Amino acid sequence: MIKKLLMTTFMALMISGVSYADELRLEASASAKLGDLTLTVEEQVRHDLGVSEEMVTTAAPYEHTVFAATKSVGDKLDLTLRVRNTNTAGASTNRLSLDADTGCSAFGLDITNRTRLQLDGITNIKDVTTKQATLRDRLDVSKTVAIAGKDLKLSVGDELFADETGLTSNRAIASVGTKVSAVNVSAEYFLQTDGLMSDTKTNSHVVGVYASLSF
Repeated sequence: MIKKLLMTTFMALMISGVSYADELRLEASASAKLGDLTLTVEEQVRHDLGVSEEMVTTAAPYEHTVFAATKSVGDKLDLTLRVRNTNTAGASTNRLSLDADTGCSAFGLDITNRTRLQLDGITNIKDVTTKQATLRDRLDVSKTVAIAGKDLKLSVGDELFADETGLTSNRAIASVGTKVSAVNVSAEYFLQTDGLMSDTKTNSHVVGVYASLSF
């Protein structure tokens, strides 16, 4: 019953998201163990699907590079420090973030939670204030199922964003992932609602395609 409910919810979110997508995200990452740390480098580009005819003739309006270091604390907690450099239409900004990831299994489902504290728009660390801080909390429920002889990880989740003014955004998320040779690949859709505390909420539909390689 739970498996059928998860698959039904996942399919409804994915189909509606692809149909009305506003943005496409493409990401590749690689990670390697170094002692008790896992080091990761990530590259992502984003395209506005409203101007898709320009995707092959112009540079992506947004791209970022992330360097991250993860350390396990006990059996159920991973701490990750991420440093991200962003290029938006030629303008460069930096972000620092600290993630705390936990997980458990219940009723045949995998449940994970990520709490992220991020500082945006950093040019000088001495000038950072609470106005640049965002707290994000993401909860995912996933199930690995065999379809056509292939193991697929289906997930649904939700992520809340908050800053010093209160709740700002929410994401409803659906994703599917599998392994192709040594590469983990996944596709994700999320519906993002901004302006949660205002009278003028806005929605955007985003589709992401991700590939990651671990050594």
